[in-house]
Amino acid sequence: SYNTFFNNYGKVIMEVVGFDDVRRPYQSFTNNGFQDNTAYGKHCDRTTLNRCEWGSRATILAGSAGQQYNDNVFYNLNNDYELATMNTSQFDVWKTPIDAKMNYWAYNLSYAVSGRILDLSDREGLLEVSFKPWHLNNKTLLSGKCHPGWTLVGDTCFMYHGAPMTFQ
Repeated sequence: SYNTFFNNYGKVIMEVVGFDDVRRPYQSFTNNGFQDNTAYGKHCDRTTLNRCEWGSRATILAGSAGQQYNDNVFYNLNNDYELATMNTSQFDVWKTPIDAKMNYWAYNLSYAVSGRILDLSDREGLLEVSFKPWHLNNKTLLSGKCHPGWTLVGDTCFMYHGAPMTFQ
């Protein structure tokens, strides 16, 4: 939580897998900013000329049910999806949908926001994502020009990290 992902390039920007048996409070991603990232796809489908045609370009690839993504800012126009899910498993302990409510998706219409998410509503066998309601603008998530968790002071974004110190 409270991370900024800015101007990155990779197969996916953040992949969250391996938490099949872990309940939701331990898979929580809140108050993050994802901006101007470019994903080129997770897998390579070989073409007739044996070249790679990369799969869906997604900012986040979510691999297990019950994950929680709230109060995040998504603005990655080069990607096909902000959030893409993987196939459900017969061994999934938690069948709850991925909670992606109260995020800013850079769009205000339901069909546009759902178009930024690849899940069960798009393809049978994928994990389900619950995304309603969402933030209509990013003003409550940002401090001026600063991403979630940062505070605008003057012209600069600051983040306070408290730590114990000795007086020696």
